[in-house]
Amino acid sequence: MKFNSSLFTSLLLAIMFVACTQTIDSTGTGTTTSTGNGTSTSDPKKPAYTPPSNTGDTTGGGTTSTGTGATSSTKDTLYLADSLLTTCTATNAVVLFTLTGTNNPKVYTCQWYFGDGNSILAGPSVVRNTYANGKGSYTVIAKVDSGGISVATISKTIKLTGADGTPVVTVTAQNQNPTTLSNSYVFNGTSTVSAGTTKTYSWDFGDGSGDNSNFTYVVHTFPVQSTAQAYIVSLTATSSTGCSAYKSVTVNVPAGSSVISGDFSAVSSDPCTTKEQFTFTSTAINVPADATYSWDLGDNNVTIGNPVVYSYASAGTRTVKMYITSTTTKAIIYTASKTITSYGTNVAPGASFFYTKADATGYVVNFQSTSTVPNGTTITASNSRWLFGDKTSATATFFVKTYTNNGVSTSYPVVLTVTSNAGCTSSTTQNVVVPLP
Repeated sequence: MKFNSSLFTSLLLAIMFVACTQTIDSTGTGTTTSTGNGTSTSDPKKPAYTPPSNTGDTTGGGTTSTGTGATSSTKDTLYLADSLLTTCTATNAVVLFTLTGTNNPKVYTCQWYFGDGNSILAGPSVVRNTYANGKGSYTVIAKVDSGGISVATISKTIKLTGADGTPVVTVTAQNQNPTTLSNSYVFNGTSTVSAGTTKTYSWDFGDGSGDNSNFTYVVHTFPVQSTAQAYIVSLTATSSTGCSAYKSVTVNVPAGSSVISGDFSAVSSDPCTTKEQFTFTSTAINVPADATYSWDLGDNNVTIGNPVVYSYASAGTRTVKMYITSTTTKAIIYTASKTITSYGTNVAPGASFFYTKADATGYVVNFQSTSTVPNGTTITASNSRWLFGDKTSATATFFVKTYTNNGVSTSYPVVLTVTSNAGCTSSTTQNVVVPLP
């Protein structure tokens, strides 16, 4: 805020202050934190505070105060913003106040009168006040002081609704077929609110499903069970002021005559092909004809159908879940899960090796495996098998072989076979002439 020199030269002149009166919606939330000593708490036992007579003219209803200088006329504009930091509370409502303006002194303090008997006589421009009674209308007055002289004043009326924005919820439940007692129930909910209106409704049926369609009248079919089950059904209502409340009712769902049971099969194709595939097929019985199947495949992917075929990109152990949903009620009526182990794709190894002369005679040969597997366990000594062509063998990735062929140059077919963790094998053969040159 800028310093107005002409304003100070006219301090001996009369200054008229015009006040602003405004009613606010108490559902706002604040994002600014006050600093300094600008914090106060009201005491409901105190009498209402009456501001001093020099608070200015409060009959104009505007937001601009006007002062007349010695040689010119300049407007000093104040703005008083408020933000409710606590909602849906009947007591101790905290309101943040921010005073801004133009053409005010560079050095100043603020007087605050919060309308509840509480005040700050020399504080910052951002303060908060705690209203012990969280409901009611309060006229807030803020004054800008410089050098012990009041240079601008603004007032504003705020309205706190307290807990009046909290809904009062009721719920009733009735079996859809009272004579035969089915597993379908009709729920009817209501909500009233003193301040604002009910904005949203949300149902929780207590069986893992819900309804967020904002309907107060819903029909829900519970899973068929072999024994009677009790479910706690709740309706949560949220008002336009952001306050929420819920009401619950317990329903006793009778046992069904056709109980869903069973799970599903998980069959893997040959993993040594280019792409391992799993086929998931439901084996559950007593499933309604109109039911649909969805699958959580355990790798953050889902799919729909029965059966379904799926390939995993990598190896791993995963928990697959099957969900059976009623097409009529959109509710999940049965679930099953199973742990499977997949090898992923490209799990077939590729066998390869090289050999070198280990001593000057050429009869001692170093054999080194260079086999790889694109997607799987690295080839190790335990899954590398050598046949050296002289009826001897070894299990290793590196092996030193000594041939004894009595000085006669002989060709040996050396075979290396490697096996991946998926059980896939690969072999390669090289003819090694001993002694090596």
